[in-house]
Amino acid sequence: SGAGTWLAAGRLVLDRDDLTAMLTRADGYAEARAIVVHELAHVLGLDHVQDPGELMNPTTSTRTDLGPGDLAGLALVGQVACEE
Repeated sequence: SGAGTWLAAGRLVLDRDDLTAMLTRADGYAEARAIVVHELAHVLGLDHVQDPGELMNPTTSTRTDLGPGDLAGLALVGQVACEE
């Protein structure tokens, strides 16, 4: 997201078959939750990051919740004034 841009709308689409299969695994609930939170963070304005310790890392994160950098990014996004 660049300066002067703002979120107008967002949508999250999940693959039912993949999600159902994931939920049958021992750690499936945590993995599914991490994917949903990651994708919702995109809807809220976060992008991918290189830090493997953050949920917004696209490939190597082992987190199942938002990391400190993710939370800092959401705090910055939350400081943007709403458009009417």
